[in-house]
Amino acid sequence: MSPLLDHLNTTYEATGPAAANFPECSVALQTAGGGNRLKLAYFSAALFSVVYFARPEDWIPGAAAVPFAKITGLLAIVAFVFGILSGRRLQLTTELRRALQLFLWLGVAIPFSTWIGGSFDLVVLQFSKVVLILVVSVQSVLNFVRLRQLIFLHTLAVIVVGAVSLHENVRMGSRMTGAFGGTFGNPNDLAASVVLVIPFTLAFLFATRNWLKKLFWAGSLGLLAYVVIATDSRGGFLSLAVTMLSLLLLFQRGQRKALFGLLAIGIAAFALSAAVRGDYLHRLATIFNPALDRTGSAEARSNLLAKSLDLAIHHPVFGIGPGQFQVVSGNWHVAHNSFTELAAEAGLPAAALFISMLLAALRRIYRARRNARLSPEVRLFAATLTASMLGLFVSLFFASIEYEFLPYFLVAYSVCLGLVGEREADAACEDCQVPEPPVPAPINV
Repeated sequence: MSPLLDHLNTTYEATGPAAANFPECSVALQTAGGGNRLKLAYFSAALFSVVYFARPEDWIPGAAAVPFAKITGLLAIVAFVFGILSGRRLQLTTELRRALQLFLWLGVAIPFSTWIGGSFDLVVLQFSKVVLILVVSVQSVLNFVRLRQLIFLHTLAVIVVGAVSLHENVRMGSRMTGAFGGTFGNPNDLAASVVLVIPFTLAFLFATRNWLKKLFWAGSLGLLAYVVIATDSRGGFLSLAVTMLSLLLLFQRGQRKALFGLLAIGIAAFALSAAVRGDYLHRLATIFNPALDRTGSAEARSNLLAKSLDLAIHHPVFGIGPGQFQVVSGNWHVAHNSFTELAAEAGLPAAALFISMLLAALRRIYRARRNARLSPEVRLFAATLTASMLGLFVSLFFASIEYEFLPYFLVAYSVCLGLVGEREADAACEDCQVPEPPVPAPINV
């Protein structure tokens, strides 16, 4: 395993007042046998995550021809298959079943597509990898240490991309976009990717007692918030607002006070940035009054939304074909709404399966956050994952990312933490039994 993962594979710190109540319950969970068999699959999945977000082909000279994501993804799948063949039991949760059912339904919708070849390429050659990585991640992340590593790598990669994008000052018109392609290829997708890791940044900030690390995570938090502002993304702003409000409601009292302080600093920085860039406030105002939009973007979005709803109504079962909304829309634009676009392209059943998967993941992680028997750090990450999932719902209303890895990474994290929480709660029940009070002696009258 790489030095970075070895460094992270230390016993995590328990923080918060609950640590004093159940010190023996901070359990480093390991699953006997299965963990060793799937160690290579887990390492490959972690490497795939780094490659997917850091995109080395975009900044390493001569690496553009090397399919890093395909290599690491294939390695993870092959290692996973060998792990299963060696006796590891496949665990199909509700979320995984919904993802597999969605994949199958998209396959059924291919023959009804307006362009069968394009839909086949999207479903069989692209989306299949998303589902496979989701399955591999859930099966190979058997303890909280592994999950923490995956979230750390994801968060660190997005921080690096944000810093490089600010340094390079890559612009799409007046809006900042990602210095790399892929999931950071336009301002809205960059904002969505950044917003969803801000809660993780807060989790690492609160989880560590090292002040140098606290300074790093606090600085990263400010950097990520500024990236969201620099993208001028209205969906990104709304997603950030929902995420931060959720954290205020989900965090414990001590963490909530710290978050209030960070929010005060953030609001001051936002006011200063908005004063320097007055067009940003004007753009946000178009959320509530589209008539103020001088670029016509708000009206265009409304037309695309109406078009996607109309297609969903007229093609309610199989849709117009996965990936075909851009073609049918007449202007080669996506719907900028994952739910209505999926309904238009693969029918209402596909949208229902997608929503059901997300809600199942949200319910699972919310239950883990409310479980008082879990260690404080597990509950901390459960709270931040809940906020990220709520922010994801908002992002999905403003971005067409239903076939991308990003939503499914969050689903994988939520499922893994929920399963780890169940194991830790079971261990807590066994190790932290409250002794029964002594039976009082009978009183002779």
